[in-house]
Amino acid sequence: MKKITKKKFNIKRILQFLYLKVIRLNDTPHKIALGVAIGVFIAVFPTFGLGFIFSVFFAWLLSANKAAALIGTLVGNPLFTPLFWGGSVFLGALLLDVDSATMFNLVKTGMYKDA
Repeated sequence: MKKITKKKFNIKRILQFLYLKVIRLNDTPHKIALGVAIGVFIAVFPTFGLGFIFSVFFAWLLSANKAAALIGTLVGNPLFTPLFWGGSVFLGALLLDVDSATMFNLVKTGMYKDA
């Protein structure tokens, strides 16, 4: 009788699978790059779980690679979200010619509406 075992969650195998998936995409470099760009662009916005759907729709609309768009949306995971928010505050402070430390404190305390 064959013994049934549970499969372990292996992050290395998942990353290797995604890497091979990207390498083996059968499309032009322009369409692949456009798909990734669409995915990353959608991932930055708070789409509340609909980012995959939006990225596939816009990839279809712009004739980009849909698989690359899906992979590009993985940038918007919870690990990178604070980096996007911090970068947005820093860029906003730079564009508004405000001290970035002051802007971070205003955002942290919630007083940015009155500034």
